[in-house]
Amino acid sequence: MDVHSQIIETPELGDAEHAAIGKIAQIQTGLRHRTAEPRRWVGQMRRQAQAAAIRGSNSIEGYVVTVEDAAAVVAGGATSEDTVAIEAVRSYQRAMTYVLQAARDPHFEYSTGLLKVIHFITTEFDLDAHPGLIRPGDIYIVNATTGQAEYAGPDAELATPLTDALCRHLNSATGEPMIDAAMAHLNLVKIHPFKDGNGRMSRILQTLVLARSGTLVPEFASIEEYLGAHTQSYYGILRTVGGPEWASNLDARDWIRYCLNAHHIQATVLTRRLAEAEELWGILESAASDATAHDRSVAVLHDALMGHRVRNSSYIESVKSATGNQIGKQTATNDLRVLVDAGLLYSRGANRGAHYVASDRLLGLRRVQPAKPLVDLFD
Repeated sequence: MDVHSQIIETPELGDAEHAAIGKIAQIQTGLRHRTAEPRRWVGQMRRQAQAAAIRGSNSIEGYVVTVEDAAAVVAGGATSEDTVAIEAVRSYQRAMTYVLQAARDPHFEYSTGLLKVIHFITTEFDLDAHPGLIRPGDIYIVNATTGQAEYAGPDAELATPLTDALCRHLNSATGEPMIDAAMAHLNLVKIHPFKDGNGRMSRILQTLVLARSGTLVPEFASIEEYLGAHTQSYYGILRTVGGPEWASNLDARDWIRYCLNAHHIQATVLTRRLAEAEELWGILESAASDATAHDRSVAVLHDALMGHRVRNSSYIESVKSATGNQIGKQTATNDLRVLVDAGLLYSRGANRGAHYVASDRLLGLRRVQPAKPLVDLFD
């Protein structure tokens, strides 16, 4: 292979890494069992997990939106406002929808052309990012505080051959999916083939590799929510692994360990959320019944109890996600009024800002159990 098209190689895994993979696999097996049956709360949790992943990944780049607006974007509904951040999240959602559809193609192949398409969809709201185009010049990552360059990507003429090499590798990769996905992320973010959007592209590619493996449904396999919640440590490990400029002969072991820890924590958190959702659903069904509310209202009570602001449009999508049924705006308004009259929701705001939140009575139904501390797999 030409030395100029060599990508960063996967390090040889040791006993500690193999043990970590085994622990994660055990948790993921439990997740598969919990989500195998078409329970009503599973669809709700998948939607919330997808919204959290999209919100987390975009927050890393400074595109911060509320939990409710992220959920509205996932549901295809109206957001509380129209901002550049909302545009970025909508573009990211479209890119993820495309990616997850492409992952199901039996003739799927990774290619630089595919990554250009994904980049176009991800950054089409910002023409300064040169959507869909490989960068024409050199690129540097600059520390926003100091103004100093912290990383220099490979020369512009190497961006395409290195991206081609990464895609060839992924087309023939047969290793552990979590490891292959982590290395795809690291390689793409270090190659930095685009003028802007490389971080988002690298996280999308990682999720795509995981989706292709079929280990878990993509919403539960992604670590984007974790990375968004730990932005500083994420940036820190990327700075630590590789040094100040492109090099293919670096040791990626610390990055692998970071990603495995992220998978372990994310899978543990999702398992806890699913267990709580299962318990809560029965409690909320009883509360809806006592209020003579339609049983489809349980979905919105669950959202409110999780701290989300509920809007007419988000209620419609919650019902669709949980039951598969489509209801109209007037039906949603009537259902929500019943819940307010029963003292389960409070009505807030007016016009476009109108929304509903959990009442004190509803909040009292949630019995939060103290969670065991999350552990570092490599301590």
